[in-house]
Amino acid sequence: MGKLSRFQKIVFVANMFFAFLLFASYFVQYAPIRYFPILSFLSLMVYYLMIINFLFMIFWMLSKKRNYAIPSLCILLLNFLFFDSFFKVPYKKGQDIEGLTILSYNVRAFDLYDWIPEKDTGNQIVEFTLGLDPDILVFQEFDNRRTKDFESYPYKFVNYIFHNGKKYVVQAIFSKYPIIDKGALDFPNTTNNSIYVDLLYNHDTIRVYNGHLQSLRLYPSAISKENSGRLFKRLTNTFVKQEEQVEILKKHLSQVNYPTIICGDLNNTPFSRIYKLLKGDMLDTFNEAGRGFGRTYSLMGMPFRIDYIFADRSFEVLDHQNFDVELSDHYPIMATLKFKSQE
Repeated sequence: MGKLSRFQKIVFVANMFFAFLLFASYFVQYAPIRYFPILSFLSLMVYYLMIINFLFMIFWMLSKKRNYAIPSLCILLLNFLFFDSFFKVPYKKGQDIEGLTILSYNVRAFDLYDWIPEKDTGNQIVEFTLGLDPDILVFQEFDNRRTKDFESYPYKFVNYIFHNGKKYVVQAIFSKYPIIDKGALDFPNTTNNSIYVDLLYNHDTIRVYNGHLQSLRLYPSAISKENSGRLFKRLTNTFVKQEEQVEILKKHLSQVNYPTIICGDLNNTPFSRIYKLLKGDMLDTFNEAGRGFGRTYSLMGMPFRIDYIFADRSFEVLDHQNFDVELSDHYPIMATLKFKSQE
């Protein structure tokens, strides 16, 4: 420290603090939220912490104090070892791949209340999704009035939920394959829930879940209206609710003895305990065949991945696509799967 100027010493202390936070984020997935809720905030900060540590590293390199860049460099390298779902180098093409295709999309009620200035957004969402022609369409925040737009899909399950005396349409699944069973898991004290269908696909039964976990409501207009104490309390309660909702879903999933796919909006990052609990030993289709950052949501300019398709290990993931279409606050994703036993 004696070789540093006073300013550099201050920078070094700040560097160690942010390096420690990024290092601590690696252990968030292993800490039960109900006991350590404060750690869950780190899972939302990983992208920002990486950038901050990268800037510290550049600062020391430019200052010709390369030894002081080592802590941030080591922490960043560890990040890619701990989190293999951060960025994927392109290595597969998204065309001419035959298999079971499934699209998951939080459509925000087809822009029912004109959140997006562009006109006719709802119809654009319909045209976009139908144009992709997936075998299975999985929607979160669906609008029942749009059911007729998907009449080309012969089988469907559009779910309603009642909360505080009001009726909501929250999830929907449309399929080209027969639905032989269906149901819903209504989470307590919320309008969020999960639905499921059993499909008859090539003489096999497949369970498809469509989940929408508790929303963090992390958008600038909401954050600006809350003081830090209230925001901290609200997010803490949300993290705890998400963990409870995942436990309900996992308990239900444990009773299924045939191939399973989980789609949905988890409202949390791949660095979170929520992600680790729900994914378990399933395949994250982005990890298997994705490209780039896999953005499904943007927050203050950062590419967040909070929407997922998980497939159990009876499947092989042939392809995963993220679509850069700004028709909702989320971006759609689509995966192509096949049974490992398929020729």
